[in-house]
Amino acid sequence: MAREGHADAVALHALVAAEMASPQVREIEADTYRRVSELIARLRAEEYDGVAERMKESLLSIVTGLAVLLVEARMSKSPQPGSADYANLLDEEKRALEFEDEARDARSAVLSAVLGGKPRILETISERHRRRLAVVVTRRPIEALVGTDMLQYGPYGEHDIACLPLENAVTLEAQGAAIRLRWADFAHGP
Repeated sequence: MAREGHADAVALHALVAAEMASPQVREIEADTYRRVSELIARLRAEEYDGVAERMKESLLSIVTGLAVLLVEARMSKSPQPGSADYANLLDEEKRALEFEDEARDARSAVLSAVLGGKPRILETISERHRRRLAVVVTRRPIEALVGTDMLQYGPYGEHDIACLPLENAVTLEAQGAAIRLRWADFAHGP
């Protein structure tokens, strides 16, 4: 097993310990998560026999556990935009916080409309949800179906790509008939 994997794990442990000891989000290298991801991929790709394989699996388990701790420690500090802590967040963490803000705003809008006696706003929210589409890759052939928007979709063969109403995509995914693609599936660097 490469010594660098062990050295990387030791460095990751030190980084996690320092982050957990700090009440503020610490400044870390912008490529930290990419390097941790590469380390995990490298460890998963290595193949050994016997004791060496068990050692590699143990190291992999430690590294993945440390990665989870690092993300959770940093995100749990919930820094606000404009603060010094927020500036120390990595781009991936900022995007995750944006998703949380969007979800919080959506819950607030529903609650506000309900408590404010504004059924028209609730109708608008419902209509927007019903119009949402999702991209899926089919895992097996799917017969033609009528979407929640009352339009016909399909039929689809195995591994076809389809754009369906979100509710239908969620149902097909739950049945194991399709895999929903999310924005992150298309994200790539320059």
